[in-house]
Amino acid sequence: MKLRYHLPLIGFLVPTLVISTLMFIYRERPPMDQLIGFYVCVIGATITYYVGIHTVLKDKA
Repeated sequence: MKLRYHLPLIGFLVPTLVISTLMFIYRERPPMDQLIGFYVCVIGATITYYVGIHTVLKDKA
């Protein structure tokens, strides 16, 4: 896969993780279930992105 296919995902992940890390540093730590839910949501978005990219590339061939 080309690097440019990863740019939208990087554009989503970097601000999401930076903002959430800053919120965790300057605020009190969220409850563990919220933290797990947040990271599962981010991981789910990443997996969905890659599955979509692979599906489109497979359909092009």
